[in-house]
Amino acid sequence: MLELRLVHCHECKREVRSERFLKQGICRDCRDVKERSLSKAKARAAISQLLDRDDVLILDTETTGMSGAEVIEVSVINTKGETLLDTLIKPVTTEMNPYAQRVHNISMSMLKDAPSWPEILPELDRIASRSTILAWNASFDAKMLEQTSEVWELEHPRWLFVCAMRLYAKKRGIKPRGLHKAVLDENLAHILEMHQSHRALGDVKFVLEVLRETVMRD
Repeated sequence: MLELRLVHCHECKREVRSERFLKQGICRDCRDVKERSLSKAKARAAISQLLDRDDVLILDTETTGMSGAEVIEVSVINTKGETLLDTLIKPVTTEMNPYAQRVHNISMSMLKDAPSWPEILPELDRIASRSTILAWNASFDAKMLEQTSEVWELEHPRWLFVCAMRLYAKKRGIKPRGLHKAVLDENLAHILEMHQSHRALGDVKFVLEVLRETVMRD
């Protein structure tokens, strides 16, 4: 009868039944820990580098809803926290999704004297065309901006988006989550009183503070 020869993981020293349970001398659990640690380190480095760049912007939008919706507010700041653009936008539609309005509290009457998307788009493109745009759940903002151009039958510029939400989640080793949950998770509840929640300018400032905090806190 062959004697079972136990081997040990080089990291945790745990016994395993065979060399085939190891890869480069390390067990699966230790490999998973190393991979998560490497992913977090890469995300932290990426966030830090983005925040150090002069050509990185943080953008947020508010919309009339989801399907077929238009952007009715857009705000852009740089990584120093300086406001580059903050405006309401008068949409083509005359209807607001009730749920969306409950979230951002922007009514149609607030938009009647606002500039239209064709008036705002050239200024936004001037700001964003040579920049990297950070946004929380960037795919949503990118889609809404493009969708608004389609409503107005305008050619939509190509901008480079990076998702701040996914970078944050990788840095923390968690699933992507809402911006305001991230604010609370980073013990930044006090900033909820400093800026208006669920409005574009307030939310871009939240994004900046969350990213700054996650880089400083390990």
